[in-house]
This record gives sequence, structure tokens and C-alpha cells, in this order.
Amino acid sequence: LVLPFGLLLLSLMACSTTQKAVEYDIPTSPDTTSLQNIKIYDIDEVDQKPSPTGGFRKLQREINYPKKVRRAGVSGKVVVSFVVTPTGKTMSGYIDSSPHPLLSIESLRVIRNASFEPGMKDGKNVNTWTSMPLRFKVMTLSDQ
Repeated sequence: LVLPFGLLLLSLMACSTTQKAVEYDIPTSPDTTSLQNIKIYDIDEVDQKPSPTGGFRKLQREINYPKKVRRAGVSGKVVVSFVVTPTGKTMSGYIDSSPHPLLSIESLRVIRNASFEPGMKDGKNVNTWTSMPLRFKVMTLSDQ
């Protein structure tokens, strides 16, 4: 079956985040079972905030823009909240906001695989809640 390009593009654009053809398992709140019995500081309680090892630009370069949403022209900002542990690992990541489920999945993958300089309180590395925006932008000819 061959569809004209315009019809194919229209059908891709008709897919919306409110009408999902596929169920996605995307956390939208913290996993409280993994957080029991540990002290976690809010970002405004620490002396030094967590930061991605190598910087934010390095983290941003780890993103693999999902082809399906890039082709459909979906762009925007995904905000991921998570805990940075004293060793710089991440845990209990969840999505605060996102324009599309596939962008959420990719953002969680990037954050789960990232390493961070941990938050510090009184000279010690501590568990710290933080949020981070990851941006997805479809490049146009005028952007190049």
C-alpha cells in the first residue's frame, strides 16, 4: 500500500499525546518504595547542587531524538525529577512534564545512565532531589 506523502504526514500529525495507540509505562511520581529509610535533601537545602559530570552540554549530547517524533515535528522541553545519590548515580526518576511519551522515555534513559557530581551538605556528599530540563528541537534549514 502506497500513501501519498501528504496523507502520511497528516496521519503522523494526527497522533497526539492524549490519544495514545500504545500504552507507555512512564513514571509521573517518585518510586517511594526505593526511597524509604534514606535522608534526601531538597535542592535548596544543600550547600552545593548536583550537576552532570562533564556539564549540561555533555548530557544534552547523549540524547537520541526518537525518529518518530522528530519526523512528526514534535519538539519541546521534558522536565525530569530524580535523586542524585552520594556516589553520583541517579534513582527514582520521573517525568514532571513532557510534550510526548517517546521524549519522556528517552529523557529517563539519559538521566538513568548519567553520572553526576553529587549534592553536598556540610562538606559531605548527600542524596539530593533535583529536576532537570532536557530540550528537544527539530532543526529546520534556517537553524543550520
